[in-house]
Amino acid sequence: MPKRVNKKLPAYFWNHRVIRHKAQLSESETGYSLALHEAHYESKKSKTKPRTITTDPVGVWGRNKEELRKVLKQMLKALDKPILNHDDF
Repeated sequence: MPKRVNKKLPAYFWNHRVIRHKAQLSESETGYSLALHEAHYESKKSKTKPRTITTDPVGVWGRNKEELRKVLKQMLKALDKPILNHDDF
């Protein structure tokens, strides 16, 4: 019987995070807007620093009201985490 190699690969993890985007408010004024993105992590231990985020903000999708409610609850959790800057990705 071959010897089993016990290599622990990182567990894939994602959640919703609030991302700060630079926004051109006028020709002379720059401001910021916030949006929800999916944030992807290398492992569950690195929950505070995602490796990547989705290119565009995410919407709420579901096949029924309960699925929409579940997604909205997950999204609300992002408001309790630090805001991340889009320019950091």
